[in-house]
Amino acid sequence: MRPSIRCRLIALVRAQWAGLLALFLVIAGGTAYAANTISSSDIINGEVKTADISDTDGVRSADVRNDTLSGGGLTDADLRNGSVGNTEIADGGVRSPEVQSESLTGGDVAESTLGQVPSALVGGLGRQGAELAVCDPETSEFVFCKNSQLFDVPSGGARALVLARLSGASNSGSGRCRLGTSSIGVMPDTDQIVSGLENTTLVGITDPLPPGPTDFAVDCSETGGEMIYGELAVSAVLISPS
Repeated sequence: MRPSIRCRLIALVRAQWAGLLALFLVIAGGTAYAANTISSSDIINGEVKTADISDTDGVRSADVRNDTLSGGGLTDADLRNGSVGNTEIADGGVRSPEVQSESLTGGDVAESTLGQVPSALVGGLGRQGAELAVCDPETSEFVFCKNSQLFDVPSGGARALVLARLSGASNSGSGRCRLGTSSIGVMPDTDQIVSGLENTTLVGITDPLPPGPTDFAVDCSETGGEMIYGELAVSAVLISPS
C-alpha cells in the first residue's frame, strides 16, 4: 500500500475515535470544564444554594470583599456566638438605636465617661431669707410680706420645697397667709388662717419651675379686725424636676 493511502486511513481512524470520545463525554457527564475556567458569568443568578457550599471550607471572611455586605443581609442567626468582637465593630458603630432599652447596667458603663446628672445640680441648692420683724397688710387682699430669692434654677428646671414661719402680732385680729413664686405664681394648698398670737408654719412643693431666677414669697391678708404678722422667714430648697 502506498504511503499516501496509509496516511489517509490513519487520519480517518483518528477522527472516528475523537468523535466517539466526544460523544461518550456528553453522554457520561455533560460539559467538562478545565480548572479555574468557571467565572461569575457562567453561573445563573441565584443558583448557588446553601447545599452547594462546604460546611467546613465554605465562604469565609477572606472570601468576602470589604464593604460588600449591606444592612439587612445578616441577622443574629447568621453569626456564631462569640464570633463578633471589639475589632469587628467600627468606632462609633454602636449607637443608642442599636442598644435595647434598659439593657445596660452600671457595670457596663465606665464611670469616668459620665458627666454630672442634671438633677444632681439641684441637691442642696437653696436660700433662706432674713427674718422680717413686722408685716401689716391692712386689707383683705393678699399682699407681699416676705421673700427668699433663689437665683438661677438650673437648665432643665426643678421643683422647690418651700417653708415659711410666722406669728400673729395682734390679740384680736385674724387673717390668711400663703406661699407664692415669682415665676409660676401662687403655690396651691398652702393658704392657712392665722389668728391672734398664733405661730404658723407654711410648707409646700412647687410645680416644675422654669430655668432662671425665682423668688419664693409669703403673702398675707387681714380678714377680721386688725392683723399684724411678725417673725416672718422663708426658706427654699430645690429638688428634682419630677
